[in-house]
Amino acid sequence: MFTIPIQAGFRAFFDDNFLYPEVEEQFQEIFRDQFPMFRKMVDYLNHSVSNCIIPGIRDEGSGEQIGSQGKQTRTFSGSLLPARLFEKSVTLNLMHTDYWLSWWIMKEQLTVYLSRKAENKERVFMPAIYLHIMDSFGNIIYEIEFDQIQMREIPPLELNKANNGIQIETFAVVFAYNNFKPKMNIGKTISHTKKEYRY
Repeated sequence: MFTIPIQAGFRAFFDDNFLYPEVEEQFQEIFRDQFPMFRKMVDYLNHSVSNCIIPGIRDEGSGEQIGSQGKQTRTFSGSLLPARLFEKSVTLNLMHTDYWLSWWIMKEQLTVYLSRKAENKERVFMPAIYLHIMDSFGNIIYEIEFDQIQMREIPPLELNKANNGIQIETFAVVFAYNNFKPKMNIGKTISHTKKEYRY
């Protein structure tokens, strides 16, 4: 008997204090003038997140040739621990918003982040990124916290006057993390209206 998988929805979002004060200050005037419906600038960014990519895991194994005639090759399991095989990164695709504002905000966020790292001469981490897997009622079934975030990459911005139709364009922002904190909520009473679950 086959069952239909439940893949109702998800949301990936930044911590409430994700953006640096310098970044918020730089875009505050246009944000308040054009997007007063959002509580904070980070809510505006969270609203633009379209998908989330988490790398898989793969064991490359190791090979050894034996025999002088047939040159038979045998493959053995690799010796690396599972944690060494899993790439500790998460990629968020954000939609380009009006005036490409989401891209400019993230570009400035990365600029300030790199400046702080250079000034402190040590590792600087951003606040967490969260991923919620939800059912059709909006209840959170599974949640993940990616902690000690490092912002790694933002792609170039391509401005093209030929793209003047109604279309959705996205850009990928790559983050690295140190801690992966999963939590399963099946069997519990979950309120998806909690303050920490809103954006």
